[in-house]
Amino acid sequence: MSLVCIDSNLLIWGIQKQANSTQEDMIPKTIALLEFFEQKNANLNNVSYKLAVPTIVLGEFLLGCESEQDRKHLLRKIQERFRVLEYNVIAAKFHSEVYNFCKGSAEIKKLRESGTTRVALKADFMIYATAKANQANLIITHDDDLLTISQAVLDSHKISVKLLNELVVESNSEFIVNEDYLIS
Repeated sequence: MSLVCIDSNLLIWGIQKQANSTQEDMIPKTIALLEFFEQKNANLNNVSYKLAVPTIVLGEFLLGCESEQDRKHLLRKIQERFRVLEYNVIAAKFHSEVYNFCKGSAEIKKLRESGTTRVALKADFMIYATAKANQANLIITHDDDLLTISQAVLDSHKISVKLLNELVVESNSEFIVNEDYLIS
């Protein structure tokens, strides 16, 4: 089985079905992606895929819930549909290795210069490390920072990161998953 991690923005669009006015097209794209994995049980090229959510992503997602009732409801929904991946000792080790290797790289320096905070970068590194520690093969996000991190890491720690806009495309007025891009 191949684990596919999704980032918090996809949970907001796909589970809560909320977006700001410039991101409203992300809701149907994310729904198409989630349905693709759930309907097919995502069996492509004889590989079975399972959607997963790192606990850091879950925490980011739940920050938008103001009531305990909403948190419980959304947490139950997540646990029913996704495998929740723990940030554990192995993830902490990967986090340290990946962060220390990448922090001086040109890619990460460029992110910092563009305004990405150190706290935001650390959270993205934790998401990446959690995925790696749980042997995920893919992270799907709308966050260019996670893509940049994946480009800066050692080959031994590589996980494929795909951007939602490149993975889900419009065809005949509906959104479909570009399977060729998914498995590339």
